[in-house]
Amino acid sequence: MRLFSRIFGSRDKKNDEPFEKQKDDFLRSSTFSGGVNNKGCDQIPGAYGYFGITPTNPIPVNGVVGELVYIFRLRSKTGVGFMYHRLGSFSSPPSKNPIDHYELVAVDASEWYDLYFDCYYPRRSMKVPTGLTVVPWSSLDDTLKMLSKLPLYGANIKVDNFPYGLPEVIESCGRLNDFEPGLGAATAKKIRHTLNIQEGKWKRDRIRSQKQLSYYGQIIKEEPLTADDYFKRGIQYLSTDKSKAMTDFTLAIALDQNHKDSYLQRGMEFYELKQFDKALSDFKKVLEI
Repeated sequence: MRLFSRIFGSRDKKNDEPFEKQKDDFLRSSTFSGGVNNKGCDQIPGAYGYFGITPTNPIPVNGVVGELVYIFRLRSKTGVGFMYHRLGSFSSPPSKNPIDHYELVAVDASEWYDLYFDCYYPRRSMKVPTGLTVVPWSSLDDTLKMLSKLPLYGANIKVDNFPYGLPEVIESCGRLNDFEPGLGAATAKKIRHTLNIQEGKWKRDRIRSQKQLSYYGQIIKEEPLTADDYFKRGIQYLSTDKSKAMTDFTLAIALDQNHKDSYLQRGMEFYELKQFDKALSDFKKVLEI
């Protein structure tokens, strides 16, 4: 079976690599800086918000390798894999570690996601964000298991003009070419072919406005108003219209004065706007709830 199909064509119940092997990958990673005092977890203690897609509930994994393996095995609602890049790192409660922010797009251009990872754990989470599935580790052959630990269809750096800029990054990836000479160029060629097939469908803001925002707008228009409805729409507005996002977070709080996620997101936006008093007030409220 062709490599591209083997990677992006199947999904099944979840399982994962033995713990000791995951731990070894973590101990060899650049994120390891001391003793391992836990067995890992599926969800970080004290985390809240939607698993994996909010920074307050990041996916615990075993180093950068763990991030790559986790994304490699993810499947969209249509059953295909993802291209991805890392937008950066930042701090977010409740984790004491830096949180990595990845942007993903399904290879059929049908879905976009922001995923958040905490890579300071000795094993990967077995939990999956709502709407996604994961290919079981046992279904991968030995070659795919090795490839899963490489940035095969993505990058753990920011890619300008993503996903159009991804082939150039992949083509020059030393880790891929060390694994197999020419693998970077061959993979880049396949990605370019995928981008050409779905030409015109790779602009995320347009996809969000036509699919995700209209979906949440329909909920708010047709069903009784809830704080979660406004919060979800506010999250989607963050990349297109921050003033509308702030309005929705405020409306969510008006409906539920203990809506922690809305206080946190609004506080972060106040902080970015240098309205520090308002940001501090919202952050205090998060701690009180």
